[in-house]
Amino acid sequence: MFSSLDSQRHAQRKRLMSAHFSKSNILASHALKANATEIVLNRLLTVLNTSFRAEQPFDIHELYKAATMDFVMAYLFGTSNGSNLLIDSKQRDRIFHSYALKKSASWVEHLPFSQAPAMRGVVLLLKGRAAMQAIEEIDQFCLDLCATSVHDFENNGDPASAPTVYQSLRAELLEGKR
Repeated sequence: MFSSLDSQRHAQRKRLMSAHFSKSNILASHALKANATEIVLNRLLTVLNTSFRAEQPFDIHELYKAATMDFVMAYLFGTSNGSNLLIDSKQRDRIFHSYALKKSASWVEHLPFSQAPAMRGVVLLLKGRAAMQAIEEIDQFCLDLCATSVHDFENNGDPASAPTVYQSLRAELLEGKR
């Protein structure tokens, strides 16, 4: 979810995140249980059922990656704000393609923030325009999820729609700036 060369900054972010991903919090999370119902019953089984009925092959590895992404994004941002890669195959293909290109240039993200803009030029020279565009697309995808989630803190009581982790982290980070 994050990386930092600065050990103090890394430790601070790790403390903020660790509570949300502890075994006890995950097992007690009503939102995660609701997310699992939505993702497994309404998305994954729909995709599998459709493929079986049409007698069409499917790539189980791609579905596994999509389900994983949907689970994580639903826990972070809520099912209505998170990804829907199991159902939306065009978005799934685009995101996974961009991620593969981004991964080849991921060392840039481990640089201090002040050096990152200059190093983007180096990525452009070494990895090409496609890698640079992939980094920008993934960044924008994540920023869009955050922006959508800010407006969806009121979820009408539906635990699956709650941006569980994002809401809490945002509040903690805003309070830390005061």
